[in-house]
Amino acid sequence: MDIKNTENNENTKLNELGDGICEEQQSETSFSINQLFKDAGKQSLKALKWFIIVLISFGLPNIIFFILSLFKYGSKPFAESSLCIFGVLLIGLLSIFLSLYITYKYLLIDTLSIAYKYLTPLFKKVCVKIIDKVISGGNKLIGKRDIEKMLNVGSLMIEVYGKQLPSYVRKSVIFILSQVPFSDFLFNMQDDLRSGRKDSKTLSEMLYFQLDEYIVNTFFRGNSMKWMLWFLPLNIIIQVLFIIFIK
Repeated sequence: MDIKNTENNENTKLNELGDGICEEQQSETSFSINQLFKDAGKQSLKALKWFIIVLISFGLPNIIFFILSLFKYGSKPFAESSLCIFGVLLIGLLSIFLSLYITYKYLLIDTLSIAYKYLTPLFKKVCVKIIDKVISGGNKLIGKRDIEKMLNVGSLMIEVYGKQLPSYVRKSVIFILSQVPFSDFLFNMQDDLRSGRKDSKTLSEMLYFQLDEYIVNTFFRGNSMKWMLWFLPLNIIIQVLFIIFIK
């Protein structure tokens, strides 16, 4: 009786341990929509702050230059004055529009970089799926074109998550994945794939490391608002030169 109880207890512990491992592995590759939008409020405030700063920084000096042009060219004939005033106005509007557009691109990439942290499990699952496809094909990689034919980012997304993700999130991820040179990554790994010395988990981690490095370096690195340090002075210098030398 005691032996049976002991065996039952051991089996129960093994089952609990197995369930714990499964839950741990699942949590590593799980995806939470709530986590994805956790920082949405902070990012919205950040976007509003930067748009206000840029609008004031470029709008205020260009308005001042426009008023100065009215005083300088207002007493001249209409044809001559209108051309000069229009030039100052055009430079100001172009500068404001361009600065707001660059700010928009900065905030878009910055938002993607925040979302990317929460999308890490998704990209890891995609890498696991790709390695599974390669292994199921006998680890035979003849060339980069063969790899590209084998991989289909859209179908991989559906295989990994079905249609659980919101369409705009799915489209964003597909866009990023479509820019990633998986064929180069896998071709670099062909020796490890063919040798069979590494298991699928290790191979998928190797693939994800290359994927992560490429995305960070290509999309996120160097994204900042430092451009204002040279673009705003350039805008002011152009307006000053225009008002001084255009008569």
